[in-house]
Amino acid sequence: MLLTIAKITTLGAWLIFWTFILILKIINKAEVEPQLTGKSGKFSTSVIIIFFTLLYSLLWTNGSLAGNYLPANWVLALSFLGFITLIGGLSLAIWSVWTLGNSWSVSTAAPINLPLKQAGPYSFLRHPVYLAYLLIWLGSVLMFINPFGLLLGIFLLIPALKIRVKTEEQNLLSIYGNA
Repeated sequence: MLLTIAKITTLGAWLIFWTFILILKIINKAEVEPQLTGKSGKFSTSVIIIFFTLLYSLLWTNGSLAGNYLPANWVLALSFLGFITLIGGLSLAIWSVWTLGNSWSVSTAAPINLPLKQAGPYSFLRHPVYLAYLLIWLGSVLMFINPFGLLLGIFLLIPALKIRVKTEEQNLLSIYGNA
C-alpha cells in the first residue's frame, strides 16, 4: 500500500511540476524572450535528467529495500516525512520558477536583457530550484526507504548540482556583478 502511494506521489509531483512549467512558458510567450549568454550547462543538465531517470527506475522496480527490516511504525514515519519533504520541494520549485517567470530556463546561461530576480524565494536563497531538487530527491528516497537511491543522489545528483551552480554563478556574475 505505502509503495503504491509513493509511486503515485512521486509521479504526480513530477507531472505537476512539468505541467506547471509548460503552462508558465505558454503564459509568458507574450513577454520579452530572454537573450541568453554564458555556458549552457548541458552536461550538468544531462546528468540531473539521467539521475532522476535512474532514481525512479531503481525505486519503482526495487521499491522499499530497507523497509523490510524496519519496524512498521518507522516505515510509516519515514514515508510520511518523505511525503512532506517531497511536497515541500515541489512547492519550492513551483514558487521559484513562478518568480523567475520568463527568466527560467533549463540552461544555466543567464538572460542579458532581463533584470536579476531578487523577489520571492530569491530574496533569501541563492538557488532555490536546486534546493527544491534536493528536497524532492530526499523526499522520494525517504518515501521508498531505499538506501541505493540515497547513494545515487550523493554520488550523482549533488556533484551535478555543484557543477551547475558554479557554471550559473559565473554566468550571473559576468552580467550582474555582485548585485
